[in-house]
Amino acid sequence: MACRRNQLLISEEEIVYIKNLYGLLKEDQNNQTEITVDFEEKFPGGKYANLTEKGKTELQNKLNQTKEWLISNKGSLIVVQIEASESRIISTDKEQNPSPKVDLGYLSRRRAQTMKRELKEFFKTLVSEKVLPEMPIFEAPKILIGPTPVSETGQALPKYPISQYNNEQYTRVYLKLMAPAKCLTNINIEVMYNRVPDPSFKCRGGHTCDVARFDVLANGVSLGIADLNNGRDGGSRTSGKLVIDQAKAEQIVGQNNKKIKISLKCLSGSNCHSGTPEIKITKGNETLYHQCSPAMGRSDQREIQILTVDTCGNVVEKGTGDATNKDKNTKTETPAQPTGYTINVPSDYDLKDDNFIRSIAANQLIDSKGQPNNERFLTYGYNQTTGEWVGSPIGFKSGTGDFFVPETGLVYRRQGAKGVVNVDPGTRISKIVGKGKPNNNPPPGYTDVGLNYYDETSSGKYYVEKTENKDSFGQEIPELRPGKSPKKLEKEQAAGIVRFNLDDEAIEEFEKYFIDNKLVNKTSEGLYDVIATSITYGGKVFKKGTKLKLDS
Repeated sequence: MACRRNQLLISEEEIVYIKNLYGLLKEDQNNQTEITVDFEEKFPGGKYANLTEKGKTELQNKLNQTKEWLISNKGSLIVVQIEASESRIISTDKEQNPSPKVDLGYLSRRRAQTMKRELKEFFKTLVSEKVLPEMPIFEAPKILIGPTPVSETGQALPKYPISQYNNEQYTRVYLKLMAPAKCLTNINIEVMYNRVPDPSFKCRGGHTCDVARFDVLANGVSLGIADLNNGRDGGSRTSGKLVIDQAKAEQIVGQNNKKIKISLKCLSGSNCHSGTPEIKITKGNETLYHQCSPAMGRSDQREIQILTVDTCGNVVEKGTGDATNKDKNTKTETPAQPTGYTINVPSDYDLKDDNFIRSIAANQLIDSKGQPNNERFLTYGYNQTTGEWVGSPIGFKSGTGDFFVPETGLVYRRQGAKGVVNVDPGTRISKIVGKGKPNNNPPPGYTDVGLNYYDETSSGKYYVEKTENKDSFGQEIPELRPGKSPKKLEKEQAAGIVRFNLDDEAIEEFEKYFIDNKLVNKTSEGLYDVIATSITYGGKVFKKGTKLKLDS
């Protein structure tokens, strides 16, 4: 099989569409409005992971010829769409050994991913060289299946020349000048609850109540209502596909807004359901996002942002917090609960609990505006009798509001060296209790023992790093940094562990394909042990015995 003809196109239709919009279009000196770059790359049958070296070089050379046009349209919204086609002949995935059979469309999607990887590297270079101010946006790929018939067993028919099947094996890339609203048009957002538990979707199961109606918004524009009330039967519920039509897209984008904030606002009163909805974003037949998205706590009636997407629906930022659905409240009304988490005074803190709350937490935790507010923190939230601090909505005195962990973490002094509380930056704190006191609402994975240098938080998203800063006693002040601990990465590398940073949806896709086809096993430590002779993933070949670590 061959990917016969790859073309990089800027269509006249797209340019005409935005020619008079916001003054975005700037034609180059020759008034050139269409560029076609042809190159030929042959994928052997069942292959998709890499272009040949010759193909990479030719693609790079052809793309370099577009620089002048890109410079002349600097500031315009440039959208990339990859079109990939394959014939109807049944194939096997020959990147793996042994090679499993694959459904129609599988090879096309993988070849589109390969092309996207190469294009991203090209555009990253242009951004670093200041040729482009930012990365282009990738539209959902267009996956096609050729029309030439095959036999009942999926084989080529003798009456059709093999070249006809081969001509259906291609990828094509379009560069488009596009108004932001156009790419957003016809994107669908679905908010749902599924009653059947699934390890890949931690938010499934555990929800039975009639206080779960939400307004679904994009940049404040209502897309429709998600009514997940199911107190009668505990069953699955969905908003259905909430379609962003052209009128809504233009309203959402406004004055050339390139980021779209997806949010939920509860419509079910003061005892509104908490937890995590399942969100699916699609365009045409392609799924852009399908995961559990942390949302609000019980009783939170504000508009809560759960995702940020670009104008083509690609998720660029996800909400933080617990990805499970712990809210099992039934129809019975219960008193409002704190919207954030509870932490303890660290068990290795040397001084009294009172000192930690009044000196450490009060001076470091920040309010909703991102600022410390010692006076408000102590005046309205600290109860000297119980030795606890409580935020909204049930504080010692009303009005304190919850506080948040700052970006460098919550640092405290202890004997020998400073420690850092095992909680991620941005975590919302509603209550602080003493050392060893019962904690009914801890952050996910929380432990009350402080972190040392190069330890990771329980989420694995931050680690403790040394700094040159010192306190008045001459002790170094550590801080949390985003990413994986360098020490841990060194140990993994020495043990032959290969790490990939993937989101939950990509991990689910990996497991369904590689585990179901008996190519890898998942170990008790959460690693993926290659049991096939070899597998190919992310454009690289991994031999039997290699252990992969996939991080969400």
